Amino acid sequence: RIQGAVNLPLENIAGEAMNRFDMEEEIVVYCKNEGCSASSKAAAKLESIGFQNVRDYEGGLKAWKEAGNKVES
Repeated sequence: RIQGAVNLPLENIAGEAMNRFDMEEEIVVYCKNEGCSASSKAAAKLESIGFQNVRDYEGGLKAWKEAGNKVES
């Protein structure tokens, strides 16, 4: 995963996010690659419950690694 990221399952993302983050806090969601649709679904869900600063990193973990950024196991 991206260094410092928090893993929240899509099926529980609304409740988990409400417990962990402020509604104005920047939240970036991502999948393993650009072919995965879970991150766009997560972003839409978070926005639908009132999170105001949600971004979908469409390239996902694959693009993050290819850019030379750090990951955690």
